[in-house]
Amino acid sequence: MALSEAEGLLRIAAADLETAVASTDPTVFREGAWGFWLQQAVEKALKAWLLHLGDDDPPLTHDLRRLLRLLAARGADATR
Repeated sequence: MALSEAEGLLRIAAADLETAVASTDPTVFREGAWGFWLQQAVEKALKAWLLHLGDDDPPLTHDLRRLLRLLAARGADATR
């Protein structure tokens, strides 16, 4: 069974989250490296959600607030 684009993005988001957790060790990674990977994980998860809701072309943006506004405009409750 082929993965949908949304499922593919969620798998990448999970890998980014795993990297964020792994990069919290300050003896190995510079402080803040985990933040980059965490933002990437959230961004991809939000875009996967948009795809799931029928948005065939989520915007090429890193702006999480913009993605949350787009989800809200499609009736999704992302407040939690």
